[in-house]
Amino acid sequence: MPEQLRKRLMAERRLLSESEADTRSRAAASRFLNWVKFESRIFESASDPGPNPGLGVVDGHLPEVLWGGYRCLDQNPWREANPETIFNPTGLPEIHFSYPRILSRTDPLMDFAVAIHHTDWVFGSYGIPEPRAELPAAKPSSLDLILVPGVVFDERGGRIGMGAGYYDRYLARAPGALRVGFAFDFQVRKESIPQAPWDAKMDLIVTEKRLIVTQARD
Repeated sequence: MPEQLRKRLMAERRLLSESEADTRSRAAASRFLNWVKFESRIFESASDPGPNPGLGVVDGHLPEVLWGGYRCLDQNPWREANPETIFNPTGLPEIHFSYPRILSRTDPLMDFAVAIHHTDWVFGSYGIPEPRAELPAAKPSSLDLILVPGVVFDERGGRIGMGAGYYDRYLARAPGALRVGFAFDFQVRKESIPQAPWDAKMDLIVTEKRLIVTQARD
């Protein structure tokens, strides 16, 4: 069942033109950025900021925090939702971004590292740009938020990825990070999708049309 869903949604995603995928990705990124800025305004105006929602809001502003992003293949042949515009330094200047780096395809394992300069990047084992091996890895506990790609999601926070398990393993090591699924709206199912006990649940899902707070880990 998960494999059938994965194949069907990947085929549907590939029907998008490169231009349409880019337009939808930018709309989803804009929705996410607006939500982040709206959340910071809420805490800025509140006399009692209450519990930290995962964005690291302290004393009414966003401090320097570390988030995890991801990169897509050049020209995005899989037509993934591409969060690239979120990483523009003018959008969230106080936030540092780290990116996944494949350590082993047999286990499978990955970590995250900060890559800032052009020379910090190499093409990884899947052909996706990733931080070069010499860059220090971020501690999983240091990540406040992780943007998570996926093939299928459901409104309760369920996720089906490509099937290797890289993100499920890493997210288990970073329980304090806010998990944000980033996808196109047609990838989000109303009904629950099949999940294994080790499959990581999302806290939020962002698409070009909506932002879903799942409360999956409340």
